[in-house]
Amino acid sequence: MTKTTKSITIIAVILFVMWFVNTFFLEVREEGRKDISQQQFFMEGNDHFIKINDYDLKISDENFKKINLNDNSSYKLSFTYNKLFKSGQIEKVIKYE
Repeated sequence: MTKTTKSITIIAVILFVMWFVNTFFLEVREEGRKDISQQQFFMEGNDHFIKINDYDLKISDENFKKINLNDNSSYKLSFTYNKLFKSGQIEKVIKYE
């Protein structure tokens, strides 16, 4: 192997290990039933956020419109949160009837 090939191989292995650690140890994926109240919502700039399990999760306008803030309803939420980058987002919102 040449010096360049060794360097590329070592860099690729390091990147793979970093991706593996981030995906399997630092990323939280959760889906479950949550009771949501108006106090959990806040805005930063033009973005809506919701605080669930001490995570500040970004919620899209489409999902935000599905939530009724006037009552404390239960919703099935699916979200991901990355502990390394301290960012996460709501992926799916379904209201329980």
